[in-house]
Amino acid sequence: MGWLALAPKGFYLRAFTPLITLWYFLFQRLSDNHHLSHVVQDAGDGGADRLSPKGKRLSERLSSEATTSFSDARQRLPLEILHRCLSPTFATEG
Repeated sequence: MGWLALAPKGFYLRAFTPLITLWYFLFQRLSDNHHLSHVVQDAGDGGADRLSPKGKRLSERLSSEATTSFSDARQRLPLEILHRCLSPTFATEG
């Protein structure tokens, strides 16, 4: 997962790390419910705690049900990370 190093260093100081943001980006698109509130609810219920840095579970770091933190994290996620993550998937199809 060297492609995660493409994210700015300040990104890692936030509750939604690049890995968690990528996870919930895909979760949101593949879910029947595409609302940001669904992502935040799942995160608050511990849905990405296994992807969180050790001792910093996302569910414990979220202090409200506001969707701003995830929305901002999606905006900060470099497009190059999505390209590198998804390009092997598309390269094998066809």
